[in-house]
Amino acid sequence: MPAMRLSWRSALTFMTRETGWRRKLLLGGLFFLPFPPLGWLLALGYRSLTGVRLVQGLSPVLPGWEGNLAETLGRGVRAAGIILAYFTPFLLLYWLLGTGFRLASVPPGAAAAFLAVIIVFPPVMPVLAVAYPLRFPWLRFSAPEIAVLAAVFLLTFFVLPAAFVQVGLEGRWAGAFHPRSYLRYVARNLRTYCEAWALSLAVSAFAVCLGPLSPWGLFWSYLVILYTFNESLTQWDTPEVHRRFESCVLLRTLGPGPP
Repeated sequence: MPAMRLSWRSALTFMTRETGWRRKLLLGGLFFLPFPPLGWLLALGYRSLTGVRLVQGLSPVLPGWEGNLAETLGRGVRAAGIILAYFTPFLLLYWLLGTGFRLASVPPGAAAAFLAVIIVFPPVMPVLAVAYPLRFPWLRFSAPEIAVLAAVFLLTFFVLPAAFVQVGLEGRWAGAFHPRSYLRYVARNLRTYCEAWALSLAVSAFAVCLGPLSPWGLFWSYLVILYTFNESLTQWDTPEVHRRFESCVLLRTLGPGPP
């Protein structure tokens, strides 16, 4: 079995190294409970704000909720916009194939409801994609079309974290839409990128299995995912990465991992 190049223990526990972390995670989990779409946006925004502080070496790394709610929500909305933009080709292909390239035949109410739910809460996209053909018989897919859609969805899902770490690397949201940069990063660091994905899937599955405690588990998992993909990025030995992470004290030494 190949040796791990990422510090899983650091990713799982980095948020516990500072005073007040329990309260910050407690509030983050509580925001998931009353209104999941809003809680999801706040979790995305908090992860983004934590990422800025992590990369810049600011202390404490976990920002306080007081006085940061507006910025946290704004960052969450922008992050959700990036996710929707990346999945737009999948959604267009889904409706084109499902209707036999006859979009005009789609009942407006059904399409509007589908899109409204996706815009408000993108994580339900896979569920709706499966449920809609069961509910509406005019939406049909052949086996090859299902295979194509699955491939497009999974590829988009796979590269999305690489797009987000480019936001941190470049210091601007437009960095998420520079495929040449993030595909080069994935290609040259495929092993650590896949390892980051393995840890991300593991902590996400663990969080879901926590039952009533899953909101707190999911919020914690978002922070773990933030750390592990940024650590993967630090092992991309380029001047841009060294300049951006030179002040970071939590992540390991910059440069390529062990052979």
